[in-house]
Amino acid sequence: MTLMAFLAYCLAITLAAATPGPAMFTVITNGVARGFLRAFVAGMGMPPAMP
Repeated sequence: MTLMAFLAYCLAITLAAATPGPAMFTVITNGVARGFLRAFVAGMGMPPAMP
């Protein structure tokens, strides 16, 4: 593996690690739309109670 290929790999891994996944988007969406408590429950991995 050349040095350039290694640096490109390191950059790709860093960007992948810094990008939030679907779970984080779920917590953010619940926080914005429904408030802290629903976001907290979603973050804990339990589905919120449906009204």
